[in-house]
Amino acid sequence: METICCRGGLSVLPEWPSYELIAWPFQFKFSTLGRFEIINDGKPVVSKGKSQKTVLALLKALIAFGTVGVSDSYIADILWPDADGDDVHISLKTTIHRLRQFLGNNEAVIYSDQKIMLDFRYCQSDCLQGIEVDDLAENFYKSLIVCYGRMGLPMEAHRTYNRFCDLLQSKLGIRPNFKIDAIMKN
Repeated sequence: METICCRGGLSVLPEWPSYELIAWPFQFKFSTLGRFEIINDGKPVVSKGKSQKTVLALLKALIAFGTVGVSDSYIADILWPDADGDDVHISLKTTIHRLRQFLGNNEAVIYSDQKIMLDFRYCQSDCLQGIEVDDLAENFYKSLIVCYGRMGLPMEAHRTYNRFCDLLQSKLGIRPNFKIDAIMKN
């Protein structure tokens, strides 16, 4: 597949979004369940310490928000809660630029109409893919809820939890596992 899609000057991108294309040779694969890992063209990407902390925080937030993206003001509040005004906007634009450099692909990060998102024609995330393939996958929801919590996004964690509860109730007539309830209570 990679030979057909990506070699010899031919560059074919999958339709948007493309969760079901598990074997597609995405340029970037993000492992978010367990240890966070970035794979670029089949090779692990190694972070170079504290200098990329904000870049990685932006990347994790964009992965968590999936294909809907996030408003630039919302992400700026997450990354720089104590800053305001022009400084925040400049910092955000700089961090987006650094993320594009870190990934080595300007097209993988979309910043348009005051929204930021990853272009999932280039990127694949195990967490988002798992939820799309099996909307009742409890471990994926649990990991996503924990991820939102660690990122300081309690509203997103609660929204994800409520969506999962609604799905379980409507499709199976049951409540979530006590472990997910315990995560939400903490």
